[in-house]
Amino acid sequence: MCIVRDGVLLCAEGLLDDARTLARRAREHGTEVELQEHADMIHAFPLLLNLPESRAAIAELALFARRHLP
Repeated sequence: MCIVRDGVLLCAEGLLDDARTLARRAREHGTEVELQEHADMIHAFPLLLNLPESRAAIAELALFARRHLP
């Protein structure tokens, strides 16, 4: 999962390289970035709330949002 301070980008599969590039470029411009990669997960896996990994990803996203959003 990729999380950027002023927005959120959930990514998997082919989007992972783009997410890594986005995170790197944002850091280069002084933006706080937290990039989380979840191996062996399908695209949009956080929407599958019956999976423990999905619930954990949503919890991580919520924690980031509470720390950075008004």
